[in-house]
Amino acid sequence: MEIKDHTNLVIAGNWNLGILTPDWIIKEFPDKIKQKKDVPIEVSIGIGSIRFTIDDIIIQPNLNRLDLITNIEDDLHYNKIMDIALGIVQKLPHTPLSAIGHNISYYLTTETFKFFDEEKLDLFEDRYKEIIKNTVFNSQQIKHSLDFEDHILNIIYEVNRKKSHVNFNFNYKVSDRKKIESYISSFKENISSSKNIFKKLVV
Repeated sequence: MEIKDHTNLVIAGNWNLGILTPDWIIKEFPDKIKQKKDVPIEVSIGIGSIRFTIDDIIIQPNLNRLDLITNIEDDLHYNKIMDIALGIVQKLPHTPLSAIGHNISYYLTTETFKFFDEEKLDLFEDRYKEIIKNTVFNSQQIKHSLDFEDHILNIIYEVNRKKSHVNFNFNYKVSDRKKIESYISSFKENISSSKNIFKKLVV
């Protein structure tokens, strides 16, 4: 099992990009952040998004959502994401929030995946070639949504000819702000849960 890059925690809401800067993060989290200076900012022109990396945590605020991302698979970085996310929510209590999301992806390498096989991909490719000439069937995606009491788990299977993966999206709608901290704090638990589910999906 190989985890895909960009495991992330998302907080959907109306964010003030003038506040969520590297200087503000460093100032507000002195005990959590080791890196104190020289934090470059990437700006996406036209879509209202900035991006910067502190202590190997990618922080990407835009007008509608705040993403905290890590490419390093360990508890230290998962805990740091949760701590920063909780701190931001607590320090900006008047920010309107609408949802919390946890996104984890796993590559399929040499394993056999229960839902797909090469023969099925070949059958689809042959059928499309009958309808649309000069085409190559590149990938197949199926999404399953599972409803729980407080969240929805979307499991998205994407299989292609090169490298396939399974995406887990834990989506919590925010109706009670008091529950937000609980939803954020379940990030690491959901990573563990996704691993257990993934193992059972792969033969």
